[in-house]
Amino acid sequence: MRLCTDNVDWSLCPTYPPQIVVPADITQKELEECAKSRTKGRIPILSYYSKHTGATLWRSSQPKEGFGIIGGVNKSHKKMLWSLSYTSSSSGVIRSSPLLMDEKKGKATLHIYDARSKMAAIGNKFKGSGYENMADYDFAWLKFCDIGNIHTMRDSYIKMLALCNDPTSQNWLERLDRSSWLYHISLIIGSSKEMVESINVFVIRERIGRESGVGTL
Repeated sequence: MRLCTDNVDWSLCPTYPPQIVVPADITQKELEECAKSRTKGRIPILSYYSKHTGATLWRSSQPKEGFGIIGGVNKSHKKMLWSLSYTSSSSGVIRSSPLLMDEKKGKATLHIYDARSKMAAIGNKFKGSGYENMADYDFAWLKFCDIGNIHTMRDSYIKMLALCNDPTSQNWLERLDRSSWLYHISLIIGSSKEMVESINVFVIRERIGRESGVGTL
């Protein structure tokens, strides 16, 4: 990995800091090409590094792999994901764990967690974005976390806040259930737990599921 200053003028990605950490073997030109294949230019950047296991956690926006994209997968984008899969070990050795019961997941060196539901991601494919076609990334494993978008989460939060301000309501539990707040929180906690389990044995990358600024962590 290397400290990158290519975004010092925010030309690479206006919503990222001027200094970011990226895979060492990705050049500036490749970063620029990769940015073109990510919505709002949000390429994968380092969010967390485990000094105990060497595993890494990355964040990015959704890729521009919509239906009808001409020219196939962006080569720089594919190289970026391949590089992420080896940032947890200088030797490229895959560490296994009994926690990883899924065969495809167990063999993958890169775990991709998409905050959205698969249906929402498919909908974005019609808009030119979407998610990775896993047939092009045989070293990766993808999971959709089914977390609601920012509008769904805000609506649920407002309902929960109203409940907190009205603790004597006779139908408090019924209103709590209708708010779906506990359901949303359970999805977030469940996905976070799985990421923590994975990061002890593999490189994983976290995806910002929505361009409005809401992430899974």
